[in-house]
Amino acid sequence: MKKKIILLLLILFAFFVTFTSYAISNKDVKKELKKYLDSKEVEKLIENIKNGTESNIVIVDVRPENVYNNAHIPTAINIPNGLINENQTYLKDKDLILYCETGGRVELAKKNLIKNGFQKNRMLNFGGFKNYKGNIEKIEK
Repeated sequence: MKKKIILLLLILFAFFVTFTSYAISNKDVKKELKKYLDSKEVEKLIENIKNGTESNIVIVDVRPENVYNNAHIPTAINIPNGLINENQTYLKDKDLILYCETGGRVELAKKNLIKNGFQKNRMLNFGGFKNYKGNIEKIEK
């Protein structure tokens, strides 16, 4: 009888340790994904992308195409609401810096990207375009 109780306690302990470590690591990932970058950090990143020293990070504007065309962060590509097309699947191997106007739409975009096989720990929310202080680009039509 004592052996059964000890075995049961060991199983419960193992379950508790496993669940706790999962909850902590999941919490850390969620915390990291909610971190916002500073505008200066993004400007430095843009320079690194432009000069070729950073090739694994892509800045993604998740706002509608017409809003993106009016003004966006340099080097950013447009993926409205995180709904990718066949030509954008190469991005699954990249780290993504996502932004919208204020930061809220990014969460929806992340969900859509995750549904399409993107890894949530490879996406970071810059927040809102309104927080960006650097030069902007426009697409003239």
